[in-house]
Parts: sequence; structure tokens; C-alpha cells
Amino acid sequence: MTRGKILFLLLSLVFESLTQNPQCEKETECHKENRVVFSLSTKEIPSFLKPVVTEVFFLDSQIKTIPNAAFANSPQLEKVEFMNTPTTSIDPGAFQGLVDLKHIEISSTPLTSIPVGVFKDLSNLDKIILKLNKLRSLENGLFDSLNILKELQLHGNEIESIEDGIFDGLEDLTMLHLAKNNLAAVSSDLFSKLNKLQILRLYENQLTTIPEELFQNLPNLKEIGLQGNRIAELSPNLFPHKDKLNKLLLEGNLLTGLPQEFFVGFSQIKTLTLQKNKLTSLPPVLFGEMPKLTELSLSENSLSTLPKGIFSTLKKIKKLDLSNNHFVTLDTEVLNGPEKLSELNLLNNTINLLDADVFGKLQSLITLKLNQNNLQTLPEDIFQPLTKLKKLYLNDNPWHCDCNLISLHLWMKANSDKIVSAVFCEYPEDLKGLEIRSLTEDQFICLTISPTISRLTTTTTTTTLTTELKTTILSTPTPLPTTQTTILPTTVPTTTLATTIPTTTIRTTTMPTTTLPTTTPTLSSTMLATTTMTSTTALPTTTTPITTAIATTITLPSTAPTTPIATTAPTTTMATAAPTTLITTTAATTTITTPTTTKATTAPTTILTTASPTTTLTTILPTTTISMPTTTFTTPTTLRTTQPTTTQRTTLPLQTTPVIFTCAIERATQEPLPTFKNQYKSKVQQCKFQMMIYTSLLVVEITSTLMLAKFTLSLYRLLQCRERTFHGVNLTHFSYRRDVILRPLREAETHRL
Repeated sequence: MTRGKILFLLLSLVFESLTQNPQCEKETECHKENRVVFSLSTKEIPSFLKPVVTEVFFLDSQIKTIPNAAFANSPQLEKVEFMNTPTTSIDPGAFQGLVDLKHIEISSTPLTSIPVGVFKDLSNLDKIILKLNKLRSLENGLFDSLNILKELQLHGNEIESIEDGIFDGLEDLTMLHLAKNNLAAVSSDLFSKLNKLQILRLYENQLTTIPEELFQNLPNLKEIGLQGNRIAELSPNLFPHKDKLNKLLLEGNLLTGLPQEFFVGFSQIKTLTLQKNKLTSLPPVLFGEMPKLTELSLSENSLSTLPKGIFSTLKKIKKLDLSNNHFVTLDTEVLNGPEKLSELNLLNNTINLLDADVFGKLQSLITLKLNQNNLQTLPEDIFQPLTKLKKLYLNDNPWHCDCNLISLHLWMKANSDKIVSAVFCEYPEDLKGLEIRSLTEDQFICLTISPTISRLTTTTTTTTLTTELKTTILSTPTPLPTTQTTILPTTVPTTTLATTIPTTTIRTTTMPTTTLPTTTPTLSSTMLATTTMTSTTALPTTTTPITTAIATTITLPSTAPTTPIATTAPTTTMATAAPTTLITTTAATTTITTPTTTKATTAPTTILTTASPTTTLTTILPTTTISMPTTTFTTPTTLRTTQPTTTQRTTLPLQTTPVIFTCAIERATQEPLPTFKNQYKSKVQQCKFQMMIYTSLLVVEITSTLMLAKFTLSLYRLLQCRERTFHGVNLTHFSYRRDVILRPLREAETHRL
């Protein structure tokens, strides 16, 4: 036989085997001699079945009730299934006589309850499936005598309560599926007799707590499904038997934290899910050595930070999901440990900063997802250690395309095949919406802000002070003889007015010294009568009344060729009826002009009396500070501030009425009686006391004004600094191109050459 014939024979045999035994997508679609399927047309359970039939399926049939002894004439049956039928009730003895029955399934029906005794005498049953029905409760005794039952599926119902002891007889049960029901609580000893149980699924119920003793007698558990409940806290000793557990599903709960060392000792764990909780923080030591763990998900929590080295024991993990949290940055030491990590998901956080070596030890990383964060730039060479990187997600970040992004731009152009989705600029405005890879290097420009100097031109503000002085009469007992008329140059006191207005700085204007010639014909005893001093300074506009205490210093130097005599005014006394001669000397009004201010100054009127012959003398009056009991200060102030770059408008507070302090003491024209001396003395003391009170109030007001002025000046400087920050721009990177066009000379142009 030739090779061609042998090959043809083999192909024909393979084709024949495929046509005789086609693969079935569903078990009911495969035709077998021992299997029979009843569909839509079936309304009742047949009384007789062929002796070879061991499996019967009622698929989409119209059977509403499973009657008593429904299969009494077919004791050979091993599998019975009712799927997607309108069955609403089952009689207690429906499966009576099926001693060889191993598998029962009643699923996707409106069945609300199963009576106790339905599974009586079915001692060979090893699998019961009652899923996707409307069952609401399970009564004790329902599964009695099912000693070899291995699998019980009750998921997808509406079970709210399970009576204690219902599972006590299921000593060989290995899988219990109670997921997707309405269980709000389970008793601590509900599964206490299921020593061989390996798979327990309680996910998608309404559980809020898990009793600490629930898994105490389940040493062979390999899978626990608690996801999709409302569990807020887990006991530190909840899992006493950790050595065989390989799948633990805790996602979709309300966990806010986990106990210290909670996952230490799970040496066989392969799958651990903690996503979709409310975790805000994790303890420093959470995981032990898990050599078989390949995936870990902490996504969709509220984590903002992670302890350093938290994954240091997870040497074999390949997939780590930290997406949909609140991370702002990621410390370098957080990712120490998982050296074989191939996929890291940081999607949809608020990360705006990453260290340059954060991925330095993840040399096996293949997929990195950094999209949907707040990244504007990245350190230079941050992806340099990732030699095996194949997929990088950087889209949906507000990238700031300036000179700090040049290194990333160059890396992206050199590794364009690794960028999964297009990455666009968000800033600056002129590059917004442009793909980073499409830009040229000279388009990445940094704008630095340099300080700018603003010159402030302030128009000198002059204050008009009107001072009404209530003078004290001093009597000098010693007559001063004079021999001749002497011209006394009188120096008007230099007054410096420094007025601070609450929004600007006012330059201090010093009045120049003015010398007034004074002619004194005679001098005997000196009396200081009522003196009115008016210092008027006029400047435009805004008026602010300020109450101010002025210290006036008067010096009257006089030169005489003979004897110098110094007269000192003693302590103030009340002048009585002493006849005096008054000679009035009035200084001329002097107008002083400065570059910025015009002041009209009227020197105080001095009243001198003398009764002695004229004598040449030198009279030096000591510097005296006079505090006047009755003082009225009205300060109109005009402020104009001119600035080259900005215009400052100053709003002054509302005008207030100045305080007028008055002592109602009349000068006596005659010698008072002794009985009235005490009254005058009392009035003087009262006047002094009032003067002290108003002086104190004046000092407090001045201090407050100065503090307010200092604060205003600080605010003004801060505003100037901010203005300089936002308006000063230096261009540090620019491009310049000059085009040169060469063309042949025309004949007319050559003549000029």
C-alpha cells in the first residue's frame, strides 16, 4: 500500500468519526440512546420511558406540577432536569422510587418552596441544583439522609432565611452555593458540620457582618466568596484555616480598613480581590508571603497613600490594579517587592507627581496605565528602566507642553509603537488639543516670570491744622530792666507733620525755618496772654479729619552787648488783679513756597508788658512744650497717587466730627473772695483731669491709625508684588528665521554696478 493510500484512509477515518460524534454546545443537544428531551409540546410527565433511558430533560415544556410518584415506572433514571418550565409546585413524593438517581436540577422556574420529603430515600444523590427560582426559605429536614451529596446549588433565588441544622447531615458536601439571595445574616454554627466543604459562596447577599466562628470548623476550605455584600468590618481571626485557601473574594463591600497582618499565612492563595470597597488606609504589615498569588486588585477604593514596602512580600505577583483611587503621588518604596510585575494599573487617580525612579525596580513591566490622572509633566528618563514595556497609556491627562516636557516628547517619538492612545496637550492655550508627538522641539517653550519695578509717584499731601490754644497766664515776679530797644530775631518753630493715610505712603513735608524780626520797645514783667496759632497748609481734594496732639517749641534768642539775663517761667499760677501794660507785637505773614506745597504761616501773637527803662539785654526763653487744655484739630487731607503702570484709587473713611475739649474757666477780673478760691481750684483740677482723659484717647486713636496704616502699606506692597508676578514675562526660548531670496540681476541694475 502506497503512502498516498494510507494517508487517504486515515483522513476518511477521521472524517467518519467527526460526523458520527459531533461536538455539542449544550448537553441536551447531543443525541444519546440513554437520553430523552421533552420540549414545548410536553404538558405532562410521561408514565413510561424506554428501559435504556437513564437521563430525562424537560426543556421549555409546559409542566406546571411534578406529581407524586411521577417516575415510578422508570426506576432506572439517574438524571432528571426541569429547566425553564412554568413549574409552581412539587408533591412530596414526586421522585419516589428513583433509588439510582444521582442528579436533580430544577432551575429557572417560578417555584417558591420545596416541601420537606421531596428528596427522601434518594440516598445516591450527589448533586442538587435548585438555582434561579423564587425560593424564599429553606426548612430544616429538607436534605436529610443525603449522606453522599457532594454539590448543592441554591443561588439566584430569593432566600431570606435558613433554619439552623438544615445542612448538618451533609457530611460529604464539598460545594455549597448560596449566592445571589437575600440573606441578611447567618448563624455562627450554620456550617459547623460541613467538615469536608471546600467551596462556600455567599456573594451578592445582604450580609453586614460575618460571625467570627463561621469558618471555625471548615478546615478544608479552598474558596470563599463574600463579594457584593454590605460587610463593613472583618474580625482579625475570621479565617483560622488559611493553609488550603486559594481564592478569597472580598470586593464590593463596605470595608474601610483591614486588621494588621490580616493576610499573613495564606501560603496557597492564588486570587485575592479587594476592589470596590471603601478602604481609606492599609496597615503597614498586611500581606505575608504569597508565592502563588498572581493577581491583586485594590481598585475603586478611597486610598490616597500606601505604606512603604506594603507589597514587599508579594514576589510573584504579576498583575496589580490600583485604579480608581485618590492617589496624588506614588512613593518609590511602595512598589518595592513585586519584581515580576508585568501589569500595573494606575488608571483614574489624581496623580500629579511621580518620582524619577518610581518604576526603577519594575524591569519586567509590560503594561503601564497612567491615563486619566492629573499629570502635567514627568521626570526625565522615568521610563528608561522599563526595557520590556510594550503598552503605555498616557492619554486623558492635562499635559503642559513646555520645555519641561521635551524629554518625554523625545522618548515618545522614539517609542511611538508603545503609546497605545494619542496624547494631547492641554496647556498652553496655543497648543491645546495638539498631539504631543506631532510637535517639534522648538514649540516646547518655557515662560519665566521676572520681577518688574513700578515707580510710585506720590503727590505730597499737606495737612491743614487749625489750632486754637487756650493759654496759661504766667506771672514773672522779677522785673526785667531794659535800656534800649532791641530787635529780637524770632525763630518760628519748625514743625514736621507726618500724616499716614490708610492706603498709601505720605511723604513728610518739613516747613523751612522762618525768621521774623520782632520789635520790642520795653520789657518788664512778662505775661503770656491768649495766643492763637494758626498753621494753614492747603492741598487739593479729599479731606480726612485727624485729631492730633502738637508739641510746639518756641525759642526766642536775643543778642545784647551787655548782660545776658535768662528768664524761666515758673510753675503755672493763677494771675490776680495786677495792673499791666500791654504792648502787642504782630509778626508779618510770611509765605513759604516749596516745590510741591504752598503754606501760609501766621506766627503766634505775643503780648509783652514792660515798665522799666530801655536796656540792651539778651533774653533766652528755654524750650518749652506746652500742652493746651482746650485744643481743636481739624486736618483736611488731600491725596493724589500717581503710578506709571497702575492707578491706585484711595477711598478714605467717612468724615467724623472732631472732639473739642473745653474747660469752662473764666479769667478773674477782680480779686476773688476766699470762699471762691476752692471752687476755682476744683474747676482747674477737673479741667486737668478731662485733659488727661482726652489726651489718652488721642494717643490710642493715633496708635490705631498707625497700625492700620502699616497694615495698608503691607497690603499695598503685596498687591504690587503680585502684579509684578503676573505681568513680568521673559522669553527664554525663541526661534528666529531669516529668508534670503537669490535672483539674477536685471540689465538695468547692472549699470549701477
